[in-house]
Amino acid sequence: MKNTMLLILAGLACALTPAAAYSDAPSFNYLQTAVQHTSTSNGDNWGWGVQGSFNPVGGLFFSGEYSRTNYLDYAQSDVKTYRVNAGYYTTLADTLALYGTAGWAATEVSGSRSDGAVVGAGLRANLVSILELRVGASHYFFDDGFNEYSAGVLLHILPFMYISAGIAKYSGAGTSPDTTRWQAGLRFSF
Repeated sequence: MKNTMLLILAGLACALTPAAAYSDAPSFNYLQTAVQHTSTSNGDNWGWGVQGSFNPVGGLFFSGEYSRTNYLDYAQSDVKTYRVNAGYYTTLADTLALYGTAGWAATEVSGSRSDGAVVGAGLRANLVSILELRVGASHYFFDDGFNEYSAGVLLHILPFMYISAGIAKYSGAGTSPDTTRWQAGLRFSF
């Protein structure tokens, strides 16, 4: 939790610097594909995922994600995760957005499925015209409850196209000890 708070404060400090004055507000309209690496106390595993968000009006947005990971260390062919959210964001400064989400998530392992509610909050800041920072936290209300703490960066490379990279750390009764997910991919913003 301490590290998450430090990341949030660093994001605020950077977003309010004079260089940020040349940036636009973060966009909540995007489609992203990514390669993922999940590390647990039991081993390392690879997978892929797709995420998207749509902002129809004002601060209201809808988002979702799907990922599939091969957990060879558990003798299972794959683990699938799903998440859909409704959310709202507000701009704290021209380049800084605070958001909150509420939704539903599910995990499917070898035909067995667990699902339930999930809530989250975070900050997104455009540091300069080509760089965006994101930090967030979520709580899942199933599998005895667990938390996700995440941070990510977007690098603007072409009009409407970004390279994305991020990390998520999981803790709580519903996760394996020391579970960390890294991902890298492409985001298309519209």
